[in-house]
Amino acid sequence: MLRLFIAVTLPEEALAACGRETRRVEEALGPLAKGVRFPRGEGLHFTLKFLGPTDEELVAPLKSALEQAAAQVAPFSLVLKGLQAFPNPRRPRVVFLATAEGAGPMKSLAAAVEEHVSPLGFPSEERAYTPHVTLARVKDFKAAQKIGTRIAELPAVEVARFEVRDVALMLSELSAGGSRYTALARLALGQRATQ
Repeated sequence: MLRLFIAVTLPEEALAACGRETRRVEEALGPLAKGVRFPRGEGLHFTLKFLGPTDEELVAPLKSALEQAAAQVAPFSLVLKGLQAFPNPRRPRVVFLATAEGAGPMKSLAAAVEEHVSPLGFPSEERAYTPHVTLARVKDFKAAQKIGTRIAELPAVEVARFEVRDVALMLSELSAGGSRYTALARLALGQRATQ
């Protein structure tokens, strides 16, 4: 079984910019940063759908479904700006970069992925899709409110601006050093799917 998910990955310059934003958050948190885990920078992405443990025989049908989903959405510009938290800033569990531009097309892409992948036996998401890039996970729930307040006080800055041109079928491999992600396929946006 392969642990798979569908994502929009970030280009190198956007990953570097996210790294700078992570350092800004760490500095702003000071000693509170001990209660926060920051994912490895090279793995930052927009998750469109988590598939979980998947039979290898489904990889080819998934690629075909993704090709059809990607064909429905033209390439678009995306701007990462501002920090937000799930479920809210008073009790943050996840701190993320929000989309100041490109949220509409990203939601359309997530809906197209859902439409084409669900018939393969993957349950549909119940919650509305919120485009975001996870920057940190709060581990110290006792300090969560202080962490949320400190993050909410940070001025919103434009972190990155880039073109979204494809969607990827990603393999997630767990290791002692954290998850490692590999793109098994990249499907271009706005291209007519082959029959």
